[in-house]
Amino acid sequence: MEPDRRKIFLTFRRPAMHVVGGYDTAVGGAFDAVTMLDVLYRFPTPEWDALFRSVRERLAPGGVFLIKELDPEHRAKQLWNRTQERISDRIGLTLGEAFSYETRGQIRDRLLAAGFERFEAVEIGAGYPHAHILYKATASSSRSSQ
Repeated sequence: MEPDRRKIFLTFRRPAMHVVGGYDTAVGGAFDAVTMLDVLYRFPTPEWDALFRSVRERLAPGGVFLIKELDPEHRAKQLWNRTQERISDRIGLTLGEAFSYETRGQIRDRLLAAGFERFEAVEIGAGYPHAHILYKATASSSRSSQ
């Protein structure tokens, strides 16, 4: 799912992957995986809990939610990121108004409160000017825990 149609045309296609232009209500059913890549920070933090619950409700039992974001605890890299984002905003490359970041502990607490069973944070930014981090949350293996 991608609401920004400009990005749909840039997506690398795979035979078993379907890309839909729209919001989550555009497709019914459950998913084995949901990813949010470099987009959560553009949502105001008061919207995150409802968003996480919505994702949890759409995941199949044992499904995985992957969030790739930036770790705000790396201050120098975070300064570089904010500068780059301001430039992207000025030339119209990004959607959204927020610059919302939380620590891995805050993200963990939100995801567990939304009903996810397990949480993992993996730093993947070594060698990059950005503090890339991957959050992985797993849905319960049974529907009864929802």
